[in-house]
Amino acid sequence: FPHKLSLLKKPCTLSKYFHSTSFKRPLLPGIWALINIVKRMAKNNRIIFGLGSNLGDRNSYLNQAVTELEVRLELVNTKRSNILKNPAMLLPDSPKEWNREFFNIAFSADIDLEQFIPEEILNIVKEIEKDLGRKEGQKWAPREIDIDILAIDDLKIEIEGKLTIPHYDLLNRDFFVRTVREIE
Repeated sequence: FPHKLSLLKKPCTLSKYFHSTSFKRPLLPGIWALINIVKRMAKNNRIIFGLGSNLGDRNSYLNQAVTELEVRLELVNTKRSNILKNPAMLLPDSPKEWNREFFNIAFSADIDLEQFIPEEILNIVKEIEKDLGRKEGQKWAPREIDIDILAIDDLKIEIEGKLTIPHYDLLNRDFFVRTVREIE
């Protein structure tokens, strides 16, 4: 979602117009719906993450990830669930050594979506995973840390092949449902 709109004759940020009911520049049809979305996103929104680890010092990886999310995304009013221990989700032909118990938590906070757009949040999440030692590997393989963006308020966001909010499997994974229910 771009910070600037080029639908206006001269590109400008919308923040100076958020409290204005009339624009002095001509708008294309349909722009009002987009402006209303941006207005909603400009305030602090509640974001919920699902975090998991099944390699190494799992508790330490979860703690480090939460700290990094708080700092890098300037999160406030945070809540964190207790750790839920559960078996790894595996494909039928996965190697037996991948069957390592996961530690899962949910973590929620208020985030400024005017400062951090969803795609940028995803990029920061991927940087944190990499910084904590996660390596690109086979799907469902054990990992030091896995951070999923589960929801941002009631927003629906689709960036094809990259990001779906709410998380496509939010209501079907017990470890998401139980940990989120604990804090929200």
